[in-house]
Amino acid sequence: MKKDVVCPGCETVFPIRPEMAGNTYRCKNCSSIIKVPRDLFGIAIGDRADKDKSYFSAPGVSVTRSRFVVEGQTYVVSNITSVKYFEKIPERGGPILFGVFGLVLCFLGLNWQSLYPAFIGLFCIIIAGVQWHSQNTEYSVVLTTAGGEIKALTNEDSDFIAAVVEALNQAIIDRG
Repeated sequence: MKKDVVCPGCETVFPIRPEMAGNTYRCKNCSSIIKVPRDLFGIAIGDRADKDKSYFSAPGVSVTRSRFVVEGQTYVVSNITSVKYFEKIPERGGPILFGVFGLVLCFLGLNWQSLYPAFIGLFCIIIAGVQWHSQNTEYSVVLTTAGGEIKALTNEDSDFIAAVVEALNQAIIDRG
C-alpha cells in the first residue's frame, strides 16, 4: 500500500511505500528536502522489524542505522562519536581590495580628465564584483571518530547538510 507525500518546494506528489516512513529525501525536480512523517502509515518506528533502517537518501548520499555512504565512501555509524555542521564563509579580502583599487583608478582618471584609467578602474570593479559573486559559502558534515575529525561531505546547500547531520545524529541515537 502506497501513500502520497507532497514536495514543499514544487508541490510534486511522490508515492511513498511503508518502509520509507520516517526518512528524509531530496526532491528530484526542485532539490527541496522532503521529510516523510514517521506515522504516515500508522507504524511506530519501534515496531519496525528492519535492522538497517534508512534515515536519509539522496543521490550520492545515504544514511542508515549502520552506515553513512557519501559518494562511494562508507563510514560505519558505530565508529562515529559525534557529528558537526560546519560553515565556511569565503574570504572576501581579495575582491574588496581589487574593487577599491578600481574605484581609485576611476576617480584618478576622472580627476585627470583621462578616460583610460577610468575604464581600467571600471574593469577592475566589474572583475571584483564577479569574483565576489562567484565565492559561495560552503557547508560541511564533520565526523569525529577515534582517528580524529573527517570532513565527510561538503555542499553549498545548507538545508541539505543540516538534513544529513540530523539523520546521522538520529542514527547514532537509535544505535544506542
